[in-house]
Amino acid sequence: MNGLRTIVFAYLIMISQSMLRAQTVSDLPTLNLSGQSVITFDGRYEGVKGTYTLFEEFRPGKVELVSGKFSNVLINYDAYGDNLVAKNAQMKDAVMMRKDMVLSFGLNDSGEEYLFIKRNVSGKPTFLLDLVRDSISLFCKISKTIKKANVGGAYNTTETRYDEFIITKTFYVSKRGGELIEMQKFKKAVLETFPEYEDQLSDYIKKNKVDYKDHNQMKLLVEYINTLRK
Repeated sequence: MNGLRTIVFAYLIMISQSMLRAQTVSDLPTLNLSGQSVITFDGRYEGVKGTYTLFEEFRPGKVELVSGKFSNVLINYDAYGDNLVAKNAQMKDAVMMRKDMVLSFGLNDSGEEYLFIKRNVSGKPTFLLDLVRDSISLFCKISKTIKKANVGGAYNTTETRYDEFIITKTFYVSKRGGELIEMQKFKKAVLETFPEYEDQLSDYIKKNKVDYKDHNQMKLLVEYINTLRK
């Protein structure tokens, strides 16, 4: 059965060979292409330092599509465009899976599992890193943007001569399965989100020197909050 599912997933990737290759971001066709599950692309970010994907290399992972679940497939997360991208042994380029066909996907990095689920953020389907599922749940939007080159004069020591990808993380909490609430990445915002635990959280944050940009530390923080609720 696993072998059959792998073949089906490979077929979903291979059908993209019949589609036009997009050369720029603006030229990318819509994801909602009738009868198709993927599109191909190449050369979109030539000259930009870094990579648009979460990881430099594609990793074996698992994918849940509307049509079923697939395992041991080569995938990565397009953190610039918020899409799942996949590779097939017979194809040189990556392909982008239609977002409406993808429910969730997971991949592993040095023993740490990254599980992404699709949730609505401000009415828009968005892939979020699933960190904590409890009375207080925590999700993280991992995004990459392009920082433009800053070429100054001969005496400008801070100039950069290339565009580069930079990564940002946005955290969302959900209380008892309710709507997602964005939680800003500083102490005051955390305390305002959970005013009933202000004293305990102040002590925890001080003791653990919480880095609000580190999703693992934010995960531990929310797990601690859940212990206070029990």
